[in-house]
Amino acid sequence: MRSHDNRSMLYWIVLAAIVWGIVASLSHALADAKSAPGDIRFASVDMNRIQTEYKLVQQYRDQMQAETNQQQQLLQVMTDNPFLSEQDQKTLATLLQKANTPAGLTPAEKQQEQQLLDQSKKANDDYQRLSQAQNLSPQDKQTLDNYLNLEKATEARINLLKQQFQQDMQNKLDAAMAQLTKNIRDAIATVAKDKGYALVLDNSVAPYAQADCTDDVLKILNK
Repeated sequence: MRSHDNRSMLYWIVLAAIVWGIVASLSHALADAKSAPGDIRFASVDMNRIQTEYKLVQQYRDQMQAETNQQQQLLQVMTDNPFLSEQDQKTLATLLQKANTPAGLTPAEKQQEQQLLDQSKKANDDYQRLSQAQNLSPQDKQTLDNYLNLEKATEARINLLKQQFQQDMQNKLDAAMAQLTKNIRDAIATVAKDKGYALVLDNSVAPYAQADCTDDVLKILNK
């Protein structure tokens, strides 16, 4: 069986780019602005800093990476143990994940883990023996067919889980992008209104603006 497609790992990286290049343009009447009439003020915001210092961006990244790691573990267990039942594959994946946590496995869980691994190895050894034999009895042929059906069923589950996971991650990514973009735009708009800026641009576009409002934007985002 093919190994797990790692493309899903890239989804969380896209989050780092959603705050890149956001431009907030505000058209305040001069009567409402804090600046004097004729004194149009411009500011810039460092989107690199927003990207790295906005805590919610990192939280989304960490959450999506954790879910990706968990999914990879399950798919790897399914790939390595194709002759286990679906439930046994999920149980083994859960045990292997817990084994890597500070709490670790209880003695009963360690025993269960070893039993599943032994069961998988025994089935795999039996499959290898039968697939390499030249003269099989009807019973052995049936056993081999059962193994092949289990392998095909596992492959089908892997493909389905990949599709479902990628769609789920895309949905979560879209929702995160929408929320983060709104938060950032709202924060920039608030700062611009409070400070009397008529226009706020990414500092890569306007490196010589009259003021840098990055700190003020981050204070609102991270409060």
